[in-house]
Amino acid sequence: MKNKNIGVVIPIYKDYFDEMEFFSIKHSLQTLKNFRVSFLCPDNLNLNFYNVNFPEADFVSLDKKYFDSVQSYNHLCYLPDLYQKFTSFDFILLLQPDAIVIKDELSVWASKGYDFIGGPETRLMVDDLKNFSPFSILGEHVVGLYGMNGGLSLRNPKAFLDVQDEYENIISIWKGRLDMLYHGEDYFYSLISRVSKKFKTPNEVVASEFALTNKFYQWVKFNRGILPMGFHKWYQFSSDKKFVLDAIRQTNTSPPQV
Repeated sequence: MKNKNIGVVIPIYKDYFDEMEFFSIKHSLQTLKNFRVSFLCPDNLNLNFYNVNFPEADFVSLDKKYFDSVQSYNHLCYLPDLYQKFTSFDFILLLQPDAIVIKDELSVWASKGYDFIGGPETRLMVDDLKNFSPFSILGEHVVGLYGMNGGLSLRNPKAFLDVQDEYENIISIWKGRLDMLYHGEDYFYSLISRVSKKFKTPNEVVASEFALTNKFYQWVKFNRGILPMGFHKWYQFSSDKKFVLDAIRQTNTSPPQV
């Protein structure tokens, strides 16, 4: 029986997966076989490949303009309509095709009380909120953080809708930045959790046991050999790819040759 409280959502924007994307998603869904799967796609996408290879999956379509670029996808992740489509779930796992899940720990992480969890970033970002209401009342108000990556992330749809209402004015300004420089939606939600009264995220060390998006070896060593639930951008470098394939073997599964 499929878990009714947590859904797996896979954003797609092209007619098929390449070899590594196909391997990543197939292995992830084998690992997460007890969860419902939805492909999030543009409304003009040819779905033949996905219908053949993922016959049990659902499809949720939105305007194609949100799938044209990294910037447009970030706009999508600010869109209330996105989260409203998944409010039947307590949580969704947003699984990009270049991410892979190697352990089924979704229910465990969903029980921890966080609204947004992703692998820790390693680049410190600092933003001054003094020009944003209501923080302008406080004068200087600088928030620094490493943040979490959204490519493999667990999200509470209702909490995302609530925080969008809580800081609607800041979201409006932040979306305008996407066209000038890269301020990812995952950075925004990581940042706003530091000042929200309700929106909860873990610190970077806790997040590193959920997923990793870089420094795989270093983080696993730091965590005394504990492997995360999954990895994002895992085959970008050959050393990372080897590390993750070895990690899959450690979890007593047999990955096909890639």
